[in-house]
Amino acid sequence: MNSGWLDIEGPSGSRRAPLNEGLTRVGGAGADIRLGGPEAGPGGDELHVWDRPPRMLFLGGGARPTCAGQPFDERGLRSGERVQWCGHALTYG
Repeated sequence: MNSGWLDIEGPSGSRRAPLNEGLTRVGGAGADIRLGGPEAGPGGDELHVWDRPPRMLFLGGGARPTCAGQPFDERGLRSGERVQWCGHALTYG
């Protein structure tokens, strides 16, 4: 069962990635949704996206994600919110 999606825009183009029920890990190798491209990727850092309640957590030591220009470690998500991280824009839906 699908619990929403992320519309992802980055160096490699755009795509829609479905979210898992419960936890979806976003990041590099080993993540459910992998980000990459010629620009600096997430390295070992990850975003954890939870579906109930919808929220995003940053785990790592690199550049923190931002939403509306504000960096965060944990944030509740609303449909249409856009998160910037590691050269990618992720829109929650």
